[in-house]
Amino acid sequence: MLTLAVETSTAAFAVALGDGPRPIVDTVLERAAPRDRNLPELVANLVAGAGHAFADLERIAVDVGPGNLTAVRTGVAYANGLAFALGIGVVTADSLELMAEQAGPPALCLRNAGGGNVYGRLDGRYLHGRLAEVAGQVRTAEIAVAGDFRAEIDRLLPGVLVKDTGIAGPDTATLLRLTAGRTPLDPTRERAAAPLTETSPLFETSRPDA
Repeated sequence: MLTLAVETSTAAFAVALGDGPRPIVDTVLERAAPRDRNLPELVANLVAGAGHAFADLERIAVDVGPGNLTAVRTGVAYANGLAFALGIGVVTADSLELMAEQAGPPALCLRNAGGGNVYGRLDGRYLHGRLAEVAGQVRTAEIAVAGDFRAEIDRLLPGVLVKDTGIAGPDTATLLRLTAGRTPLDPTRERAAAPLTETSPLFETSRPDA
């Protein structure tokens, strides 16, 4: 099944084409200024360069964040709009679960939520709160860290062996693989992809005594 993967939760927009879970071709727009992040052009060049037309696409996979909210909204809106125009489905994954998949367990995955807060994923739990409070949820002797604030975690967890995975954000290969078996959403109805924010019921408010 020919799938377009769209990842815009980081400063580097990335898109890929996959045959189900297997990437065929991908490209990354490395840290371009916002005005130069032309997602439609990036996708058009990728599809044409792979010898395909948009009509060949069978579904779209998109990272719904959290991350830079404006960038995430750009990717989600584009995925929904293109899927609607082509009459195909959308499958989603969030940036925290994608990084957790890349890092392997046990992992603490973090994104900057602004205002001194972070989004986190730990042992399948989604956390939102201050960095120290989210980090304080670690109950293992060893932890891998991915995403933002990786350097700070070692200082906050002096009794824990902290491994910096070097993973700054999700990649499209993992997005393709993780969404391969998921049921697509129908963008012609209410169930369209939506950015993941702290208002999602997934997120717990992190407390030191939680």
